[in-house]
Amino acid sequence: FIAAKKMALVEAKIYAYRIRHNSILRMKFSEEKMAAIEISRKLYSDICNARPDLKIAAASRAFSMCYHVMLQVPPENKKDMKKIWNELKKYRMAVVSDRNKMMRRKNRIGSFVSLFGMNAAYLFGRVYLRLR
Repeated sequence: FIAAKKMALVEAKIYAYRIRHNSILRMKFSEEKMAAIEISRKLYSDICNARPDLKIAAASRAFSMCYHVMLQVPPENKKDMKKIWNELKKYRMAVVSDRNKMMRRKNRIGSFVSLFGMNAAYLFGRVYLRLR
């Protein structure tokens, strides 16, 4: 998709996620999940190199992936939590300052709450997931 010459935006709801219970994002946290952090980093880098005009959107997507995985880390696993947190911090200011109306609510609020630190972001995210 990075090499695409044209794109089209449509209002119709024609896209749907295929929910698989054994997907890497749905399975319980394990060391394998940390691969998602590297994938988000690579995705961000590739998009920024190919399409600098999409840098904020790429940061939002990378933030979302990191935040999603961080919320699955058991609270006692400080090592992986800190790795994810350090990656998440790279993207949060782009997300906080983004005014795009299409941004996910969880990203917008989560990026703002993350300014109060890792524990606040983790606690907010866990509560948000329970209330959904």
